[in-house]
Amino acid sequence: MRRADARRAAGKSTNKPLPFARLLKQVARVPRWIRARCRAKVQKRYGGRAGLLIYLNWSDFGARHAEVEQSLLPATRIAKDAFTEVWVLWETQLYQTWRAGKAAKTVKDAPGTHDAYARR
Repeated sequence: MRRADARRAAGKSTNKPLPFARLLKQVARVPRWIRARCRAKVQKRYGGRAGLLIYLNWSDFGARHAEVEQSLLPATRIAKDAFTEVWVLWETQLYQTWRAGKAAKTVKDAPGTHDAYARR
């Protein structure tokens, strides 16, 4: 039996609290994670006109949201000339960071995104 199943059977919570210090370390790592994904995509040298969508599957639990949002533009800079557009999907928001090599600050709701993940 898996540990989570055993905890559920015992009536205990399966969610461990995330220490705030660990969350702060992860906030600092987010730009590196995004840059690494962008670099990997740039190295593939896609031909023609292609856009890039980076999925940021991480939650800050609302603690440092503005800080992470501000890091998206510089973190995706490496991909600005290799792709026609660069977007980041984070939680239920789509952030357009680059369009035709120029900074773009478009933010859109991505309706249904949260629901699609919740049904998994």
